Amino acid sequence: AGFSVLIFPEGTRSPPRGLHPFKRGAFELAARGGVEVLPILLRCEPPALGKGAMFWDFPIEPAVLTVDLEEPIDAAAWTGKSRGLRALVESSYRQRLGLPSMSPATMTQPAETVMNDPRVSE
Repeated sequence: AGFSVLIFPEGTRSPPRGLHPFKRGAFELAARGGVEVLPILLRCEPPALGKGAMFWDFPIEPAVLTVDLEEPIDAAAWTGKSRGLRALVESSYRQRLGLPSMSPATMTQPAETVMNDPRVSE
């Protein structure tokens, strides 16, 4: 219907300086809907409002939120392959955050679209 939807694929707040595995639901919706996925990386320095922290337990210095946009991904090319789409996006986030990559065996890609995508880390 033309509406934008914001989904946090981890399903919960990230651990300090880390990343939970992404859930597949958002990517399945995008693939079935044939819409673009626009990966957005949000960073907060110093970390604030982490899981388990009380709302009054905040850093002394002001938190700065940084928003980085990546290139949109055409999810229509991933119909029936939402696990691969999820793996591609999660791998890109892990690479940008300097976190260990996922196992390449968990990444299934549509042959005609992303075989040479530099965002897929091995």
